[in-house]
Amino acid sequence: MKKSLLTVVVLLFCFYSQAQTNDGTERKPVKNVHKKGDKGKPPALYITTSTGLNNNTGIIGLNLELPVSPNISIEAGAGIGSWGNKVYAGAKYYLRPHHLGWALGVGITHNSGLSDFTDNLSTIYGSTESVTLDLYPVTNMYFAAYRYWKLGQGANRFFLELGYSVAFTNDKFDQTSGDPIDQNAINTMNLISPGGLIAAVGFSFAIR
Repeated sequence: MKKSLLTVVVLLFCFYSQAQTNDGTERKPVKNVHKKGDKGKPPALYITTSTGLNNNTGIIGLNLELPVSPNISIEAGAGIGSWGNKVYAGAKYYLRPHHLGWALGVGITHNSGLSDFTDNLSTIYGSTESVTLDLYPVTNMYFAAYRYWKLGQGANRFFLELGYSVAFTNDKFDQTSGDPIDQNAINTMNLISPGGLIAAVGFSFAIR
């Protein structure tokens, strides 16, 4: 009798245990998201092309962005601008991991300037004439906000940038020939010189 009772208790216990493992609270195996070649792995590098007003790499250029943590990256690039060649170096902090969404950036840009730059500008005599200017090299500090969106199934991205750039000098050009330009022309040259509002757009391609 005792053996039969013990057998029933054991069977009931086994049945109860089996029922528990088959109900809705069963734990599923966790997939290894860090397998070799896993598409969820952060890219080793981003190659970016962009354009815009006071864009970090000028009218058109390329930059390399290196993720150093899930929220931080460093970058550098070069391009061609209206004030000569342009180079920059900077860093970004992403407000969420995986280098998507909003990011804040800061850095330094440098424009090489141009010698013997010729343009038609208004002069102090009320006429518009061809004059020659030397555009000085200009170094700026910039502050910017970025918004990144994922492109397709990979880690490629599309982004917008909005910010402000401040020049370290006020002397940005000098007239070398032609009648002296008037204040309107001076204001125009200062307006197109490096510095002020930043508004840019670009594509960022992931390299694993």
